[in-house]
Amino acid sequence: MFSAITTARESIRLTTAYFVPDEATLEALKAAALRGVDVQLLVPRKGDSRLVTAAARSYYDELTTTGIRIYEYGPAMLHAKTLAVDNAIALVGTTNTDNRIFRLNFEVVAAIFYRGTSERLRTQFDVDLFSAKRYRPMYDRGRLSPRLTAAIARLFSPLL
Repeated sequence: MFSAITTARESIRLTTAYFVPDEATLEALKAAALRGVDVQLLVPRKGDSRLVTAAARSYYDELTTTGIRIYEYGPAMLHAKTLAVDNAIALVGTTNTDNRIFRLNFEVVAAIFYRGTSERLRTQFDVDLFSAKRYRPMYDRGRLSPRLTAAIARLFSPLL
């Protein structure tokens, strides 16, 4: 996943049920956006863990300032785990984008280097956007409570 993100030249479409990235993945996504790659994330509006959802949201403002677009999927729980890069690389599997997965769990991912598969994932990503709402940065909302909750949850990120 890290290699695919760092080599992206045009686009990244990441769909994940849990988004609590490690530092390397976080920086790779931001660097991709800053070098002109169109980066879009699709995450659940409501996850099955309030702590994980709050921790995930603690990263969103930082990512959106680099130009990354984040969409929150609803009404159902989003459970897909896919990555499409440059319509050339597709990753599909059981891996979410979180610390626990990267360090502790044994996960399976298929890396597919076939344009057709990557294009289909990107098309499905676009279809899923019809059931999603674009994330609006918390600092635009003026409310302290969501920001404070997200900041506290982020302290637990290495464990999630």
